[in-house]
Amino acid sequence: MFSSRLAALLWIFVLFLVQNSWAYIFPEKAPAFVLIGALYYSLFEGAASGFVAGAWGGLLIDLFSQGRPGFFTAAFAASGGLCGMASSKIFEDSWLTEITLPFLSLYAVLLAQQLVFLTQAGESVTFAVFSAAFLPWPLCATALCAPWLFARLRKLSPRQRRRWTAGA
Repeated sequence: MFSSRLAALLWIFVLFLVQNSWAYIFPEKAPAFVLIGALYYSLFEGAASGFVAGAWGGLLIDLFSQGRPGFFTAAFAASGGLCGMASSKIFEDSWLTEITLPFLSLYAVLLAQQLVFLTQAGESVTFAVFSAAFLPWPLCATALCAPWLFARLRKLSPRQRRRWTAGA
């Protein structure tokens, strides 16, 4: 049990390295591999697993970025946790789920980032923030890479459906 949790965190770290390499080659067009990985583990292992995987991936992004620390840790942890809570209500093996869930999660993170930026700058928040958070390249790249990455993680990670609970 412990080794599968450690393997999940290791794969999130590998996805972080791939995401940073991709972002170096294709600036502002890179998919959110770390978020996709956190959503994968939340769908198949539950809310606590998604929360931990998202927090770990967000912490890595926060540590190695130039922005204020804490935002991506909180946003990715919330995305993983919420997706894990919804995992019992959705069909996780569907391509529709694998495409729309990362797309909507990344859009929610980008929207929250815009809202935090505007409130910290003291500017008023208008409906234009919804269009400002809609970045077509990263959103589409994430949506298109997600089914491929889900398939790779299925092969690399144990497929047994385990849920992290408070007692485990």
